[in-house]
Amino acid sequence: VSNRALSHWLLASPAGLQLAATTGGRGMRWAIGSLLLVVMLTTNLATAVPGFTDVPAGHVFESQVNWMAEQGITRGCNPPINDQFCPDDPVTRGQMAAFLVRALDLTEVDPNLDVFEDTIDSFFLSDIMILATSGITKGCNPPANDRFCPDDVVTRGQMGAFLVRSFGLTEVDPDVSFGDADDSVFRTDIVRLATAGITKGCNPPANDWYCPNDVVTRGQMAAFLHRATGLLPRITTEELSGGTVGEPYTSTLVAAGGEPPYSWTVTGLPDGVVHNSGDLVGTPTANGHSPGPVGLEDSRGGEASGSLVIDVDLPLGIVTEVLPVGTTGEPYTFSVVATGGEPPHEWSADGLPDGLSVRADGSFAGAATVPGLSVVELVVADTEGRVDTRPLLLEVSGPLTIVKSELPSGTVGESYSGSLEAAGGEPPYTWTVTSEPPGIEADSTGAMTGTPTLSGEYTLNVAVTDADGRITVAAVLFDVDHPLDIVTDSLDDAALYRTYDMSLIATGGEPAYSWTSPNLPDGLTLDPSGSISGTPDYFGNHWISFTATDADGRTAAVDFDLFVRGMMWASMSASGEPGNDECHSGAISGDGRYVAFSSQAGNLTDGDDNHQIDVFRQDR
Repeated sequence: VSNRALSHWLLASPAGLQLAATTGGRGMRWAIGSLLLVVMLTTNLATAVPGFTDVPAGHVFESQVNWMAEQGITRGCNPPINDQFCPDDPVTRGQMAAFLVRALDLTEVDPNLDVFEDTIDSFFLSDIMILATSGITKGCNPPANDRFCPDDVVTRGQMGAFLVRSFGLTEVDPDVSFGDADDSVFRTDIVRLATAGITKGCNPPANDWYCPNDVVTRGQMAAFLHRATGLLPRITTEELSGGTVGEPYTSTLVAAGGEPPYSWTVTGLPDGVVHNSGDLVGTPTANGHSPGPVGLEDSRGGEASGSLVIDVDLPLGIVTEVLPVGTTGEPYTFSVVATGGEPPHEWSADGLPDGLSVRADGSFAGAATVPGLSVVELVVADTEGRVDTRPLLLEVSGPLTIVKSELPSGTVGESYSGSLEAAGGEPPYTWTVTSEPPGIEADSTGAMTGTPTLSGEYTLNVAVTDADGRITVAAVLFDVDHPLDIVTDSLDDAALYRTYDMSLIATGGEPAYSWTSPNLPDGLTLDPSGSISGTPDYFGNHWISFTATDADGRTAAVDFDLFVRGMMWASMSASGEPGNDECHSGAISGDGRYVAFSSQAGNLTDGDDNHQIDVFRQDR
């Protein structure tokens, strides 16, 4: 099972290096596929992987998690953003299948293999079937094994079994033992894992326990995988130094993992360069592109192989012949170019206009502050100390810009006066404007005047020409608003001592609106948003003034009559009980605080001699 799994194992290194496991020779043998080492002016094939926000620098699993991301084994845990790894989350069996398939680059699926009945709708169905085809998993419910349990979490014992099968671990150190794993079904797998150095235990510093039933987190899983891959010999050289015609060349191939010492074979080198125990030395005699295979074998027979490309360049020289014209106040985005020599090239320059500089990579930075013509002396140096220079002219002109992208808004029926503004170039300016709102006109000086007649959002097509004939065009926004108007036409009636809630509504002008009132009845308040709320203290009619103010200071006012209904109480009999079918007439006192009721004796209960006026306070 392990050899079959190993025969499909593939690991991508940071430099595009792929290691494929094979069997044969003296036990396990390993082959490196698709290794591309591009020398001289070439882009590193490894794609930089940004760190996850929940695995910051110094995190216990930082290097292992970043390694997984670089290899494409993980993309993150919160798609589609995937800026987190969730190192403390448990790993499910489905997720583990995906991690192993990506790490081993497994693709083969046995068409005759039965699908686990609980994985048909699983997101990880394909990964699970590939894993089963490779013999790394049999299922989760022996002896039937017709289920995989993709949503079950993975324990440390199960992780040991997965890794042992994936990497074909067979060695057992008789001195390795964990007190809590002796009775575990995964005991042999755990001992093999420890013998290989992939685990030390779970209770440092003693480490006499393995914790086989503990759940494996995503961070721990990254550490397990990272250690397991260290068993493989691999070429770690990511980039070789470049070659130059007629100059001595030296580069060294580097390997890691497996069991040193290593034995190298290299063919297809450029004319004049030879290989000696991993060192590439000589003096290239011609420029060009020289691909060829490279092989590696460790002392245990593990093998790695791939391809090597060496580009031999001509001597260092500046290629750029003309610098483009710059404009004051605008970033100067241009890069000078050189070929040959030993990259990376480092640039510098003398005689630059104020505000400009040249970065080491040859790109310009900054913006010129004054117009004019300068003689710039460009200098390029390579890593071997070679230097080339070239003087070039750099012209800088001043920019002509339209300052305002949006004019102050106008209002239908109100006189408007505004102006367009320009900067740079050579004054005076001449303006041309089209698509003005109805009622507004623009003259050649940029003045915008008139009285808008139709509201809307308008885009003005604006062009300005300076005295030297420079022309700049832009789209300028101009909003015309409706006049500010209060939509509410009356107030709802209120009831004495009852909660009141109503909102005033305005339209037009420039939102947002702010509402005020100088004479609300006691018990009521007005929020600036226009909400009237509270509990009125007095009944009767109240004449109230309201003012709405928009964001530009326009105002609209209105007066409303608010009627507050009073509350009535019935007279009580002498015995304290309510009267039967009482009929009352009421009179309100002058200050509005009391109501007096007279009762008809014929409608009171027997024994009630209270035939006088009964007086009740409104706020009783």
